Amino acid sequence: PCLGSVSLMNDVPSHLMAYVFDTQDRLLRLFKTTKSDYSIIFTTGFTAACCFFGRIYPFQKGSLVAICQDNHEALKHVVSAAVQKGGKAVLALVGESDLCLDATELRKMLKKQGWYSGSTGLFIYPAQSSLSGVCHPLKWIAEAQQKGWQVLLDASTYLPGGLLDLSVCRPEFVMGSFHHMLGYPLGLGFLLVQRKNFSMQRLHNTLDLVSPLDEGKEFYIANQDGSINLLSFAALSFGLEHIENVGILPIQKRVQSLMSWLVQTLVSLRYKADGMPPLLQVYGPATSTIRGNIVAFNVIDSTGNILPANLVHRLAEQNSIVLGVGQFNNKGLANMLSKSTKKFHDVSIFNESSSFSAVRASLGPMSNFKDVFRLVQFLLCFRDGDYVSTEAVSFIRGAQ
Repeated sequence: PCLGSVSLMNDVPSHLMAYVFDTQDRLLRLFKTTKSDYSIIFTTGFTAACCFFGRIYPFQKGSLVAICQDNHEALKHVVSAAVQKGGKAVLALVGESDLCLDATELRKMLKKQGWYSGSTGLFIYPAQSSLSGVCHPLKWIAEAQQKGWQVLLDASTYLPGGLLDLSVCRPEFVMGSFHHMLGYPLGLGFLLVQRKNFSMQRLHNTLDLVSPLDEGKEFYIANQDGSINLLSFAALSFGLEHIENVGILPIQKRVQSLMSWLVQTLVSLRYKADGMPPLLQVYGPATSTIRGNIVAFNVIDSTGNILPANLVHRLAEQNSIVLGVGQFNNKGLANMLSKSTKKFHDVSIFNESSSFSAVRASLGPMSNFKDVFRLVQFLLCFRDGDYVSTEAVSFIRGAQ
């Protein structure tokens, strides 16, 4: 009797309301905020949340939109919506060596130098890179707001390894993915809306973002395609309860400790013979001080060439090690890190293809030292030329 889905046209069945309310309460407690400060819109995934936000945000002619090179690719839908309504978009670049945002250039951009508009700008800011794992300082939220911007925080990969305290930093909007946060369920995202500036109103079976003349409801379920299974809220409630019981601070300390050891070890791996290249190309800073729960890398063979990321991924699977492979919805960094000579320095970068691919290790609440140690031992196998050649032949045959 609990199976089904709910859209904006229907009310949530009363026997499932408890799961929805519990999910709402636990999510807000995780962010150290309350339902009087933020409304929640549950969506059918992170990309759906981006498309939804692009439709409802009051862009107009002359609106300013600033997005970072390190943002999730799906946020191009927000930029596209702004441009279609006459807005102007600009890209904040990251440094090629550390993959961090350039503070001087970012500050200049936030001053809106050379721009003209009578409307407030929207600053789309990533809390953590989905590719490099770099955590960008949340202090930029307040600085952008002081210069007249409203802030949409991309927290798609930041949680639960990072701490998002909305009682300290208070972006107007926060967007995230439950799948990245908990590992399940697929197809559920969220958008938090600061209630002192906006309220959500249902008009003709759609949601609109309006000035807070009316406080609106505390949550909505934007399920226009009918794909949300109502039992998902029971799963969310269970997962958030687990994080709450363990404690977000212990989780962060555990992840940071494991990541610190892992990054230091990965950058130190070398071939046995002198004069050989390092075993890995690790992307981002060589320390874990500004890195979250993600590290991306490629394996370098004895001749200095990068081994196919898919080969490393497949061999890891054979050793029961779960790694990611690809660009991880980050076309901005992929374009910079690719060998292509055609580099993009504007928002068109989010629509360009790149051949770049990397291997990614992500740590979570259940990760332990055995996991990271086994990963290092697996990577050490690539120092053996016979291992690489034998497995590469099998890989090529399997791909044919």
